Amino acid sequence: MKMQTSVIGLNKKPGFTLIELLIVIVIIGVMSSILLLNTNIVNISNSPRTLEESFSEISQESIIRGKVLGWYANANEQAIYEIAKEETEIISKPIYRYSWNEFTEFEKEIETSDGLKFKLSNDDLDLPYILFYPSGETTGAKFTFSNNNQKYNFVLTHGGEFLRIDEF
Repeated sequence: MKMQTSVIGLNKKPGFTLIELLIVIVIIGVMSSILLLNTNIVNISNSPRTLEESFSEISQESIIRGKVLGWYANANEQAIYEIAKEETEIISKPIYRYSWNEFTEFEKEIETSDGLKFKLSNDDLDLPYILFYPSGETTGAKFTFSNNNQKYNFVLTHGGEFLRIDEF
């Protein structure tokens, strides 16, 4: 009688087998990977930041999401949206909106890579000035920030590098 019960498994001790535990760990790993890939991984916060830091975070977010992100701006704020393949149509709520921290009191002018110049006003945000691609590249732009005493010129290159050109 003892021989039969051990063969059919009636003497099994309580607990989980190693295989069962490994399967549960794999399932948890797959689910957490899917969750992380579908959320904002880069921590874009409300803390004061430079324009260079903002562009670096947007570029990282575009790479992580695998999506084209558009940078919109007016005289008061900046916004980041996910962009459709046509590169002008917004397909998401703003991923993030923030104010101009370091250039609040400056007039802002942007020259896009195709040579169009825009003086930023308080109008609504219509088209993206800069596109960030999942490859790490951007459409690039030139920035001029000026007030009575100071003038700053910056360039965002197509490779995503942010350069300060000069200061007056």
